[in-house]
Amino acid sequence: MIVQEYDDKTSVPNHKVLILFPSTLRTHDRVAFLSTIFQEQYDEQKSIFRDVQWKTKYYKVNLDLYVDNYMVLEEWINEFLSEECRELREILSGVIFVLDEIRNDSSPHIRCIKRLLESMDEDIFSKFFVGCNFAEDMMNETSLDDLNSTLMDLNLEVVNWIDKTCSSMEKAGPERIKEILDIYQWSNMDYQREDSERETDPRPNTVDMNSFISRLDEAKLKYQNIEDPEEAEKFIESIIEELSSMMV
Repeated sequence: MIVQEYDDKTSVPNHKVLILFPSTLRTHDRVAFLSTIFQEQYDEQKSIFRDVQWKTKYYKVNLDLYVDNYMVLEEWINEFLSEECRELREILSGVIFVLDEIRNDSSPHIRCIKRLLESMDEDIFSKFFVGCNFAEDMMNETSLDDLNSTLMDLNLEVVNWIDKTCSSMEKAGPERIKEILDIYQWSNMDYQREDSERETDPRPNTVDMNSFISRLDEAKLKYQNIEDPEEAEKFIESIIEELSSMMV
Protein backbone atom coordinates (compact mmCIF):
# COMPACT_ATOMS: atom_id res chain seq x y z
CA MET A 1 0.00 0.00 0.00
CA ILE A 2 1.30 3.43 -0.94
CA VAL A 3 1.19 5.83 1.97
CA GLN A 4 2.81 9.00 0.70
CA GLU A 5 3.19 12.23 2.64
CA TYR A 6 1.58 15.18 0.92
CA ASP A 7 4.50 16.90 -0.77
CA ASP A 8 3.48 20.54 -1.16
CA LYS A 9 6.72 22.18 -2.19
CA THR A 10 5.06 24.38 -4.79
CA SER A 11 2.16 26.82 -4.62
CA VAL A 12 0.19 24.61 -7.03
CA PRO A 13 0.75 20.95 -6.04
CA ASN A 14 0.14 18.23 -8.61
CA HIS A 15 -3.13 16.34 -8.60
CA LYS A 16 -2.87 12.75 -7.35
CA VAL A 17 -4.38 9.83 -9.26
CA LEU A 18 -4.18 6.28 -7.91
CA ILE A 19 -4.00 3.39 -10.37
CA LEU A 20 -4.56 -0.02 -8.83
CA PHE A 21 -3.38 -3.11 -10.73
CA PRO A 22 -4.02 -6.75 -9.85
CA SER A 23 -0.70 -8.35 -8.93
CA THR A 24 -1.30 -10.98 -11.63
CA LEU A 25 -1.51 -8.40 -14.44
CA ARG A 26 1.33 -8.94 -16.91
CA THR A 27 3.97 -6.29 -17.36
CA HIS A 28 3.11 -5.64 -20.99
CA ASP A 29 -0.52 -4.98 -19.99
CA ARG A 30 0.65 -2.44 -17.42
CA VAL A 31 2.82 -0.84 -20.09
CA ALA A 32 -0.16 -0.73 -22.44
CA PHE A 33 -2.40 0.87 -19.84
CA LEU A 34 -0.03 3.65 -18.77
CA SER A 35 1.15 4.43 -22.29
CA THR A 36 -2.37 4.44 -23.75
CA ILE A 37 -4.03 6.58 -21.09
CA PHE A 38 -1.19 8.77 -19.85
CA GLN A 39 1.54 8.43 -22.51
CA GLU A 40 3.79 7.35 -19.65
CA GLN A 41 6.32 4.50 -19.77
CA TYR A 42 5.73 1.87 -17.09
CA ASP A 43 8.65 1.15 -14.77
CA GLU A 44 8.11 -1.72 -12.32
CA GLN A 45 10.66 -0.17 -9.97
CA LYS A 46 8.56 2.97 -9.54
CA SER A 47 5.36 3.41 -7.55
CA ILE A 48 4.98 7.15 -8.19
CA PHE A 49 5.22 8.85 -11.58
CA ARG A 50 5.56 12.58 -11.02
CA ASP A 51 4.78 15.60 -13.20
CA VAL A 52 2.71 13.71 -15.77
CA GLN A 53 1.00 16.33 -17.91
CA TRP A 54 -2.68 15.91 -18.71
CA LYS A 55 -3.48 18.19 -21.62
CA THR A 56 -6.66 18.87 -23.58
CA LYS A 57 -7.57 21.41 -26.19
CA TYR A 58 -8.62 23.83 -23.47
CA TYR A 59 -6.43 23.23 -20.42
CA LYS A 60 -3.50 21.37 -18.94
CA VAL A 61 -2.70 20.13 -15.43
CA ASN A 62 0.15 18.20 -13.87
CA LEU A 63 -0.52 14.85 -12.25
CA ASP A 64 1.31 12.50 -9.92
CA LEU A 65 0.34 8.91 -10.71
CA TYR A 66 0.40 6.56 -7.73
CA VAL A 67 0.64 2.94 -8.87
CA ASP A 68 -0.21 0.15 -6.44
CA ASN A 69 -1.02 -3.58 -6.62
CA TYR A 70 -3.41 -5.91 -4.88
CA MET A 71 -3.40 -9.66 -4.43
CA VAL A 72 -6.78 -9.75 -2.67
CA LEU A 73 -8.84 -6.63 -3.37
CA GLU A 74 -10.82 -6.87 -0.16
CA GLU A 75 -7.63 -6.85 1.92
CA TRP A 76 -6.28 -3.86 0.00
CA ILE A 77 -9.54 -1.96 0.57
CA ASN A 78 -9.49 -2.72 4.30
CA GLU A 79 -6.04 -1.18 4.48
CA PHE A 80 -7.02 1.78 2.30
CA LEU A 81 -9.91 2.56 4.68
CA SER A 82 -7.61 2.58 7.70
CA GLU A 83 -6.68 5.74 9.59
CA GLU A 84 -3.12 5.38 8.31
CA CYS A 85 -4.36 6.04 4.76
CA ARG A 86 -6.65 8.96 5.59
CA GLU A 87 -4.28 11.59 4.20
CA LEU A 88 -3.83 9.59 1.02
CA ARG A 89 -7.62 9.32 0.57
CA GLU A 90 -8.01 13.05 1.10
CA ILE A 91 -5.43 14.19 -1.44
CA LEU A 92 -6.47 11.84 -4.25
CA SER A 93 -8.41 13.33 -7.15
CA GLY A 94 -9.44 9.92 -8.41
CA VAL A 95 -8.85 6.18 -8.46
CA ILE A 96 -8.71 3.80 -11.43
CA PHE A 97 -9.26 0.18 -10.46
CA VAL A 98 -7.90 -2.25 -13.06
CA LEU A 99 -9.93 -5.41 -12.55
CA ASP A 100 -9.49 -8.91 -13.94
CA GLU A 101 -13.05 -10.17 -13.31
CA ILE A 102 -16.36 -8.35 -13.69
CA ARG A 103 -19.70 -9.88 -14.55
CA ASN A 104 -22.34 -7.77 -12.81
CA ASP A 105 -22.93 -5.81 -9.60
CA SER A 106 -22.65 -9.08 -7.66
CA SER A 107 -19.09 -9.69 -8.83
CA PRO A 108 -16.69 -9.80 -5.85
CA HIS A 109 -14.58 -6.90 -7.16
CA ILE A 110 -17.62 -4.69 -7.63
CA ARG A 111 -18.96 -5.55 -4.18
CA CYS A 112 -15.60 -4.60 -2.67
CA ILE A 113 -15.43 -1.25 -4.45
CA LYS A 114 -19.03 -0.45 -3.53
CA ARG A 115 -18.20 -1.14 0.12
CA LEU A 116 -15.19 1.16 -0.17
CA LEU A 117 -17.21 4.05 -1.59
CA GLU A 118 -20.02 3.56 0.90
CA SER A 119 -17.50 3.60 3.77
CA MET A 120 -15.39 6.61 2.79
CA ASP A 121 -15.74 9.71 4.94
CA GLU A 122 -14.49 11.85 2.07
CA ASP A 123 -16.86 13.36 -0.50
CA ILE A 124 -16.83 10.75 -3.26
CA PHE A 125 -18.47 13.15 -5.73
CA SER A 126 -15.48 15.48 -5.54
CA LYS A 127 -13.36 12.68 -7.01
CA PHE A 128 -13.65 10.23 -9.91
CA PHE A 129 -13.71 6.43 -9.69
CA VAL A 130 -13.28 4.14 -12.68
CA GLY A 131 -13.33 0.35 -12.84
CA CYS A 132 -11.44 -0.87 -15.90
CA ASN A 133 -12.50 -4.36 -16.91
CA PHE A 134 -9.33 -6.16 -18.05
CA ALA A 135 -10.93 -9.61 -18.12
CA GLU A 136 -10.55 -11.69 -21.27
CA ASP A 137 -14.33 -11.82 -21.63
CA MET A 138 -15.62 -8.27 -22.00
CA MET A 139 -19.13 -7.37 -20.86
CA ASN A 140 -21.57 -6.67 -23.68
CA GLU A 141 -22.93 -3.16 -24.05
CA THR A 142 -26.32 -3.90 -22.49
CA SER A 143 -24.83 -5.63 -19.43
CA LEU A 144 -22.32 -2.81 -19.02
CA ASP A 145 -25.04 -0.15 -19.19
CA ASP A 146 -27.16 -2.06 -16.67
CA LEU A 147 -24.20 -2.37 -14.32
CA ASN A 148 -23.30 1.31 -14.54
CA SER A 149 -26.88 2.35 -13.87
CA THR A 150 -26.61 0.61 -10.46
CA LEU A 151 -23.26 2.26 -9.69
CA MET A 152 -24.11 5.83 -10.62
CA ASP A 153 -25.15 6.88 -7.12
CA LEU A 154 -21.64 5.90 -5.94
CA ASN A 155 -19.90 7.91 -8.68
CA LEU A 156 -18.34 4.74 -10.11
CA GLU A 157 -18.20 3.83 -13.79
CA VAL A 158 -17.01 0.53 -15.26
CA VAL A 159 -15.32 0.56 -18.67
CA ASN A 160 -14.29 -2.38 -20.88
CA TRP A 161 -10.63 -2.03 -21.83
CA ILE A 162 -10.88 -3.37 -25.38
CA ASP A 163 -14.15 -1.66 -26.41
CA LYS A 164 -13.79 0.63 -29.41
CA THR A 165 -17.19 2.33 -29.60
CA CYS A 166 -20.76 1.89 -28.45
CA SER A 167 -23.78 1.61 -30.74
CA SER A 168 -24.79 5.03 -29.42
CA MET A 169 -21.46 6.35 -30.79
CA GLU A 170 -20.42 7.39 -27.28
CA LYS A 171 -16.78 6.87 -26.41
CA ALA A 172 -15.79 3.50 -24.96
CA GLY A 173 -12.68 1.65 -23.82
CA PRO A 174 -9.53 3.73 -23.21
CA GLU A 175 -11.14 6.72 -24.94
CA ARG A 176 -13.92 6.75 -22.35
CA ILE A 177 -11.38 6.69 -19.51
CA LYS A 178 -9.63 9.66 -21.11
CA GLU A 179 -12.95 11.45 -21.45
CA ILE A 180 -13.71 10.95 -17.75
CA LEU A 181 -10.40 12.60 -16.91
CA ASP A 182 -11.00 15.34 -19.49
CA ILE A 183 -14.32 16.44 -17.98
CA TYR A 184 -13.23 16.11 -14.35
CA GLN A 185 -13.11 19.51 -12.67
CA TRP A 186 -9.44 19.74 -11.73
CA SER A 187 -8.60 22.70 -9.55
CA ASN A 188 -5.96 25.16 -10.75
CA MET A 189 -6.31 24.27 -14.42
CA ASP A 190 -4.03 26.15 -16.79
CA TYR A 191 -6.45 27.22 -19.53
CA GLN A 192 -5.02 27.45 -23.00
CA ARG A 193 -5.69 27.38 -26.71
CA GLU A 194 -3.62 26.18 -29.58
CA ASP A 195 -1.69 28.94 -31.39
CA SER A 196 -3.46 28.21 -34.67
CA GLU A 197 -6.83 28.71 -33.00
CA ARG A 198 -5.75 32.00 -31.47
CA GLU A 199 -4.92 33.27 -34.93
CA THR A 200 -8.21 32.23 -36.53
CA ASP A 201 -10.60 32.67 -33.60
CA PRO A 202 -9.95 35.51 -31.11
CA ARG A 203 -12.98 34.58 -29.00
CA PRO A 204 -12.62 33.02 -25.51
CA ASN A 205 -12.57 29.25 -25.20
CA THR A 206 -15.68 27.66 -26.64
CA VAL A 207 -17.53 24.76 -25.13
CA ASP A 208 -16.49 21.22 -25.94
CA MET A 209 -20.06 20.19 -26.72
CA ASN A 210 -19.45 16.44 -26.54
CA SER A 211 -18.04 16.74 -23.02
CA PHE A 212 -20.75 19.22 -22.03
CA ILE A 213 -23.61 16.98 -23.22
CA SER A 214 -22.00 13.87 -21.72
CA ARG A 215 -21.65 15.58 -18.34
CA LEU A 216 -25.22 16.88 -18.51
CA ASP A 217 -26.58 13.39 -19.22
CA GLU A 218 -24.59 11.96 -16.31
CA ALA A 219 -25.93 14.67 -14.03
CA LYS A 220 -29.53 13.96 -15.04
CA LEU A 221 -29.17 10.26 -14.25
CA LYS A 222 -27.51 10.92 -10.89
CA TYR A 223 -30.21 13.45 -9.96
CA GLN A 224 -32.94 10.89 -10.63
CA ASN A 225 -31.37 8.58 -8.04
CA ILE A 226 -31.17 11.17 -5.25
CA GLU A 227 -34.07 10.76 -2.82
CA ASP A 228 -33.18 13.37 -0.21
CA PRO A 229 -34.56 16.83 -1.28
CA GLU A 230 -31.76 18.79 0.42
CA GLU A 231 -29.09 16.63 -1.16
CA ALA A 232 -30.81 16.95 -4.54
CA GLU A 233 -30.85 20.75 -4.25
CA LYS A 234 -27.15 20.87 -3.39
CA PHE A 235 -26.39 18.56 -6.30
CA ILE A 236 -28.29 20.81 -8.72
CA GLU A 237 -26.39 23.86 -7.48
CA SER A 238 -23.03 22.13 -7.91
CA ILE A 239 -23.93 20.92 -11.41
CA ILE A 240 -25.10 24.40 -12.46
CA GLU A 241 -21.80 25.83 -11.28
CA GLU A 242 -19.81 23.08 -13.01
CA LEU A 243 -21.65 23.39 -16.33
CA SER A 244 -21.43 27.17 -16.19
CA SER A 245 -17.66 26.96 -15.79
CA MET A 246 -17.49 24.75 -18.89
CA MET A 247 -19.15 27.52 -20.88
CA VAL A 248 -16.71 30.24 -19.84
